[in-house]
Amino acid sequence: MGIQLRDAINDDIPEIAKVIALAFEEHRGKLQPPSSSLDKSPESVEQELQSAKAIVAVKDGEIIGCVFHAVKDDYVCLAHLAVLPKYRGLGVAKMLVQEVEKKTLEHNLTTIRLSVRLALEKTRAFYEHLGYSFYSYGSHPGFTEATHVMLEKRILRA
Repeated sequence: MGIQLRDAINDDIPEIAKVIALAFEEHRGKLQPPSSSLDKSPESVEQELQSAKAIVAVKDGEIIGCVFHAVKDDYVCLAHLAVLPKYRGLGVAKMLVQEVEKKTLEHNLTTIRLSVRLALEKTRAFYEHLGYSFYSYGSHPGFTEATHVMLEKRILRA
């Protein structure tokens, strides 16, 4: 059985929280400030789903990846892209990003933005390979220097 993508439902919330926490575990102790994704709980996922939607990747009945997306003023914000470590390298992350791009066009928007920690150079390279480019730098509360970069992609309508 292959990998299917679908919109998340409420019953998925506990598993989404688990996937995000496990996917981001490799960054524990390496990011300042620590990633909020490390402490995802069903309650925090449920709260985020009040203002965003999630897409899940499913293989053999198991959620193996997810991504959040939310419509802002004139763009879609992509966040919490996560794939379980044992399923990396299969194109799951790319599939999830492309699904957000498709949904962006369904909202009659053509711009997607996302934030990547400066320390996560491989993650930034992944998005740049998919056509995302520099938009701006930002810093977390309490930091005077930049801690993340905002990337942007404009989607062309077919």
